Amino acid sequence: MGWLKSKKNKQIIAILLLIIIIFFIFLVIYKSKESNKKEKFKIYINENKQKPKHNRIDVVYTWVDYKDKKWKNLRGIYSKHVENKPRESNNKNRFYNIDELKYSLRSIFKYGSWLNKIFIVVHDGQRPKWLKNSKKIKIIEHSEIYDNLNHLPTFNSQSIECHIDKIKDLSDYFLYFNDDMFLGNNLKYYDLIDKKTNKPYFLVDEYSALPHFFKRDPITGYEHAWNNINNLLKENYNIKNINGMIPIHQARLYNKNFIKLVKKKFKNYFERTSKSRFRSKDDISPLGLVSMYGLYNKFFVMKLTLSTYYLRECENLNKSLIKKKLKELKMKRPIFFCINSINNKNKKLMKQFFEDYYPNKCMIEK
Repeated sequence: MGWLKSKKNKQIIAILLLIIIIFFIFLVIYKSKESNKKEKFKIYINENKQKPKHNRIDVVYTWVDYKDKKWKNLRGIYSKHVENKPRESNNKNRFYNIDELKYSLRSIFKYGSWLNKIFIVVHDGQRPKWLKNSKKIKIIEHSEIYDNLNHLPTFNSQSIECHIDKIKDLSDYFLYFNDDMFLGNNLKYYDLIDKKTNKPYFLVDEYSALPHFFKRDPITGYEHAWNNINNLLKENYNIKNINGMIPIHQARLYNKNFIKLVKKKFKNYFERTSKSRFRSKDDISPLGLVSMYGLYNKFFVMKLTLSTYYLRECENLNKSLIKKKLKELKMKRPIFFCINSINNKNKKLMKQFFEDYYPNKCMIEK
């Protein structure tokens, strides 16, 4: 009987060991399968996860009707009390236009029709005479976006830029234009956004990568603003941008919530610029600061673009040189181009160029 008991014990022990072995084998197989399932699930998520497209991109313009008599009278009154004024702060060519806005809008309807709403920020009471009422376009008066109405009226685009983020119903991401900026070819979503990171591009071109005015003392209001930005970056973050760059002087993509963040961080600089009725030596370029702060904090992805053309300071060029440059522009047909400082002498030439490039009226014109 002792032998039997011993034999039975051995059998029981063997059975128990077998059960334990089977259990461990099952456990290993089960974990392996679960691991594979999780891995497959991860792959599925990565492959099928939709990129959070900024599916609604609005457009914002700043514009002024320089022929408006009330506006001209106000400018005359306030310009008598301007202090710390850089060169060209109140130059009439800063406000002169030949309806470039109309052609810029044509460029959007032709080459960027997928863009959403268009907001045009104006001096109170102004509106382009050729503009129809349209659900696509909304006029925004300065008093709608300024917190402190004592800063108005203003004749300073840098002051206005301090409040762009306050436009009601503006999309998170928006494309910012001056009225002398145009689309010259098809604009695609990924011309503005990096596919891999889904971050907006900080676009640079030949002009913006090495700004000529960084090499000398600032003269114009624009140059003083960038000098102040460079000093601010150096003092606060030890960022030496003196031999660096600025964003392209073309339409640029911004995020209104990021602008709000930068405004909080540099509140005093925005406040000081906001109250400058004319460009001052103490101003910053608000969206310029947003661009640079964003670049160095990796909100933007820097990208060199060859699809730009900048025809600047037209008032200082003779007609033959302007003709040559306009011919180059037509041949190149870049995505972005800017033609600034048009004056009465080259008005006819420029009008003809715009009519040739954008011959068809768009739906918002009378």
